[in-house]
Amino acid sequence: MEHRILALWRVGLGLGLGVFGTILFYGHLIGLSFPLFIIGLLGVLLALSSTRPLLLRNAWLAVLLAFFAFMVAVRADEMLTMHNGLLALGLGAVLLHYLRNGEAADSAPVHEHFFGAIQSSVLVIPCAFPEIGVARKQLAQKLPQNRGTVLAVGRGLLFAIPALLIFSLLLSSADTVFGSYMDNLWQALGFLDVSSLLGRGGMTVALAVFAIGVLAYPYLPGSSAKPPAKTLAGDGIIDDELSADDLSGDEQPALKASPKHKPFIVLSIIESGIVLVSVNLMFAAFVLIQFTYFFGGQVFGDLGYAEYARRGFFELVAVSVLTLGMVLALDYVTMRQNARENGVFRALAVVMVALTGVMLVSAWQRMTLYEAAFGYTHLRIYVRISMGALGALFGFFLLALFRARPHIFSLGIMLALSGFFVTVNLINVDRFIAEQNIQRYEQGYALDVRFLAMLSADAVPPILDLYNRTEDTELRAALGQILARELLNLDNLRRYAGGDTLLSGNVGRDTAWTLLSMTPLPEIDWSMSIWQYRSYDFTR
Repeated sequence: MEHRILALWRVGLGLGLGVFGTILFYGHLIGLSFPLFIIGLLGVLLALSSTRPLLLRNAWLAVLLAFFAFMVAVRADEMLTMHNGLLALGLGAVLLHYLRNGEAADSAPVHEHFFGAIQSSVLVIPCAFPEIGVARKQLAQKLPQNRGTVLAVGRGLLFAIPALLIFSLLLSSADTVFGSYMDNLWQALGFLDVSSLLGRGGMTVALAVFAIGVLAYPYLPGSSAKPPAKTLAGDGIIDDELSADDLSGDEQPALKASPKHKPFIVLSIIESGIVLVSVNLMFAAFVLIQFTYFFGGQVFGDLGYAEYARRGFFELVAVSVLTLGMVLALDYVTMRQNARENGVFRALAVVMVALTGVMLVSAWQRMTLYEAAFGYTHLRIYVRISMGALGALFGFFLLALFRARPHIFSLGIMLALSGFFVTVNLINVDRFIAEQNIQRYEQGYALDVRFLAMLSADAVPPILDLYNRTEDTELRAALGQILARELLNLDNLRRYAGGDTLLSGNVGRDTAWTLLSMTPLPEIDWSMSIWQYRSYDFTR
């Protein structure tokens, strides 16, 4: 199809998406409206990408984008909602980049993801205006040829609008239910409020320009589908390229070797080997002590087991991060002359990763004991999840070390980061924290009521359950004030911020409001803050 015709389609659909987005967002809280708009825009983009179709190998980007968009309508935690929205938009920028250049994202280096996302984010709005110009010229060319049809449509609308207005007034008077629906329609369209009309118009224009830019970006001049090139280079996981030592003799003549970019510092296998062996010996000694005192449960000196376990957690995580950076750097700067040197380096690196894995397990168990003794917080949960992501990165490092496929470590970074936020969403952090801290309270530990009050509406179900079950009058009074204030906040959102509509739907907020509205709660005591109770901690 001719470019000018496609431009007309993209501009028309972009305007439609602008109107659609205004209906979704104007006067509503961010909720179900966000995934509906994002999925609608993504669907139109993929439907129009006939000459630049989405590669099957890039479909995981669209799946992750849809997941984070939908989680905006699921979780009530405002910080997590912001992260989900930004992740959806960021993954959309990455997807646009690979739609434009036709490459597979899983075989591209990490800097390609980063700079590609920045480029598409910066250019998506500016590239809408040339597309609008092309569509305007096409429309101006076609209008004289269809002048009679256009005038006929205009006259038809001119006669239809008064008829619709008269009949709507009569039918509204005849039936009160129909009349209420018509009143809601006029209010939704903003016909009764000039400022609302201006606001809706501005939002429609902004969203339409954004949508047109998204639809036009894959066809920006200068874009071309580039097949992945087969090259031979030196070692180095940072570039993640195959080396001649990793290929059999039959494969080597088929590909032309290209020189490796020489690093600023070059080390031989002797120098790198000394570093790796020295660090491995220290790690081995540390791991031996872990098996003796920590994993074995022995007490050292005057230190109790829990006190010993909770010391040095962050240091172990720091060691793991530094180890990954060090071994990546050594792989990049170490020049291996033959397969034997390559094998020695790989063996030493595998030993280091294995020892670091033991330290990660030690850090995980230390955090488990720390949480059991002092309770659960956002930071402690996030650190535990990040340890899992770090362990996955070490796994991808080993795959890259043995050249499982080009740029496997770059793919690992993307999957580890995405996996972190997917896990945070799936476990519902605020509810999980409330459930675990309440469970500790029932086991005889102190319960920090002040911290419970800081959690989002996602945490209401377990807090409400404790409120209904507890026999401690002071704790019940404190929880009652927390829940009453939460209900007031949710009521205000529904009443004054448009939070009571389907488009503002959010599973966390709506679930909390439904439960609280059905529960008899005390009057809010405005004479004192929830923080002014006798103690922040309650024990059974």
